Amino acid sequence: MKWDFDELEKKLNNSSKISKQIDEENTLKHKIKTDKYDYFNVNKAYKKYISQYTKSYIELSEHYYGTELPYNIYMKEFKKNTLKGTYLDTPEDIKELYKLFIFYGMLEMYLTRAIQT
Repeated sequence: MKWDFDELEKKLNNSSKISKQIDEENTLKHKIKTDKYDYFNVNKAYKKYISQYTKSYIELSEHYYGTELPYNIYMKEFKKNTLKGTYLDTPEDIKELYKLFIFYGMLEMYLTRAIQT
């Protein structure tokens, strides 16, 4: 009987890749499930917090986001360390990005004029 070691090595490498993909998928599924559970608990605590005050009073608070805690606010406030946000995550972030463009454009224009004179 003759052994084909190259074919055996290919099969082992392929099974190793498949096993790694399955592990990564399971880890991601677990993280998503944990995030949903955490969001559910934080949203429940948020609802309890806003229910302690009158609607007119709580609407004046800077921490009032409506009757439900929006998911993007949850991610921004409670998951700061786990996610790296971008300026494209929320409409407010996009507005801030445009403000930065305008600021740096004006700064560049000012510095260019200052250097020329």
